[in-house]
Amino acid sequence: YNIVQTIADSSRVLKNLEVFCMKGGFAEGGSLLPAFSYMSNLRAVTLSHCFNNAIGSSFSCCETLWYLDLSAAAMPTPELTHVPNLRVVHFPSKMWMMPPRALQRVVCEELDLSQCRRLQALPDFCFEGSGVKNLKLPSTIVKCGASCFLACALTFLDIRHLDGLTVLPCFTRCSNLKEIRLPTRSLQSIAPSAFEDCTALQTLDLSLCAQVRSLPM
Repeated sequence: YNIVQTIADSSRVLKNLEVFCMKGGFAEGGSLLPAFSYMSNLRAVTLSHCFNNAIGSSFSCCETLWYLDLSAAAMPTPELTHVPNLRVVHFPSKMWMMPPRALQRVVCEELDLSQCRRLQALPDFCFEGSGVKNLKLPSTIVKCGASCFLACALTFLDIRHLDGLTVLPCFTRCSNLKEIRLPTRSLQSIAPSAFEDCTALQTLDLSLCAQVRSLPM
């Protein structure tokens, strides 16, 4: 416990760390996370059963960080817009809200939100311009901002399990998107411009979407 209390002040001492793992310990004394941006060689972070409301920009400017696992942590969504080499992210399972533009222009290729079962909506522009290629969403999502996927790097998206989603968001300028699998029972509306400039799109199966009354142009 004493180590946990003092670790927030030890960032400069730990500057050569490549891997940082911690289980529990932040809730008791309200200690802040270390300033990971001082760790110039940091490549992987795993936090489990930790609670910290001040995570905010803790990972800002972590230029070498490529793996971040917060799936078993209880904390808000961190800011990840200035982490240029991030490739894999597992988000906190207790996350219930995605801040607007939280992942805008994030470069990570694999993003796992599947365990965030309190999350019900994706705000507008949250993935705008991001490098996310492989995205896993929880089945609890019922609403997506119309432009939440604008110009992102998705290549494939499977949202068949989103049984509460009635309106499909737009994938405008998702030029790498090759295939999307849609929810068949709930989907009712697809905007005419939903796949505008999706020049790589090869497979769009609407055969089982019985409630859809209009087709994308």
